[in-house]
Amino acid sequence: MRTWALVLVALAGCNADHGAALTDGSVGSDLSFAPAARLPFPQLTLHTTQVFSAPQLVTITYSDFAFRDQVEKLGDFIVTSQWLAAVGNEYGVGPGVHLKKAQLPDAGPPTITDAAIVTLLGQLAGAGTIPAPSAQNDQLVYLVYFPTATKIDDGTGTILCPDGYDGYHASSQLNGVTFAYAVLPDCSGVLDDLTSTVAHEVIESATDPDDAWYLDVAAGDLWSGLNLEEVGDLCQDEDNVTEAGWALQRSWSNASAMAGLPPCVPIPEGEVLLDVTPSPAMALKVKAGMSTTFTLTGWSTVPVPDWSLSSAVTDSADFDPMATISGDTINNGTTSTVTLSVPAGTARGKVGSAQIFSGPAGKFWPVTVIAN
Repeated sequence: MRTWALVLVALAGCNADHGAALTDGSVGSDLSFAPAARLPFPQLTLHTTQVFSAPQLVTITYSDFAFRDQVEKLGDFIVTSQWLAAVGNEYGVGPGVHLKKAQLPDAGPPTITDAAIVTLLGQLAGAGTIPAPSAQNDQLVYLVYFPTATKIDDGTGTILCPDGYDGYHASSQLNGVTFAYAVLPDCSGVLDDLTSTVAHEVIESATDPDDAWYLDVAAGDLWSGLNLEEVGDLCQDEDNVTEAGWALQRSWSNASAMAGLPPCVPIPEGEVLLDVTPSPAMALKVKAGMSTTFTLTGWSTVPVPDWSLSSAVTDSADFDPMATISGDTINNGTTSTVTLSVPAGTARGKVGSAQIFSGPAGKFWPVTVIAN
């Protein structure tokens, strides 16, 4: 990740439209400009397991998967891409290999569960259709692609695509060796959407194949409502970058965040860093049926026009705090407020968190309440 973050360069063809939208030729020309105070970005932490330093990809497709040729080529590309170096190096992920392209003769099943996918992988490995986990193949990432028509239950009763997300990764064991697998349906029929999701799951499978890198801050931290989220999750609302014509998702960089640069890498050329600082700068305890208000102060690293504010409940929140923002625009040093509520009957200790988005390009800061 450092390659892109610290020198502020971009991949060839990076989509920098959101940077251009916030610059008008006068940006940076005001010598009296001073960025407002801001909070530091959080750091992801390493837990009990190691990363996949040289991921071994295996592409698995059904006969009716529309983008079979493209995803097989994507697997060849991504394991030695500049993108993988940019998002993986600081976490110990280096170049990988594309071990196998397994073309299944059957059409995708009408329905399938996560448990059935794990069983399928064991059967395919036992039959020699795909490489089996072993001492030599101990960093396997099975990329399992499904056609649009297949309904996939992730094991919790949530169905992929219509229930709000386009893929996931998990891990299991075979022959006593841990392997990772990513479940990748064709949700939209748009190749760029699919390749962005693949990038998300590939880097998360490598940086967190079982229990490695993810956000794990203290309960009182504003970011605690996003605990357990991984490198891809924290950047999934950013615009894609492109390399060699492939649309790829950006990924969280601890090093870039620590340096006060845009935390999602690769960083498109000319990107402006802006956001809000909430006050109080901590998660607040609120009784069920009550609400509380945070003050939001805008900040930017250079002069920019006013930017819009919006909110969305975080994916990992226990409840929706129904964030209400007092003003729909903000700028460096100006303020707005956001009110969060704890629904009546919410159990004590449950966490509600909303992401306050600055502008249209995925920049956000969370605000968090805890039922008391």
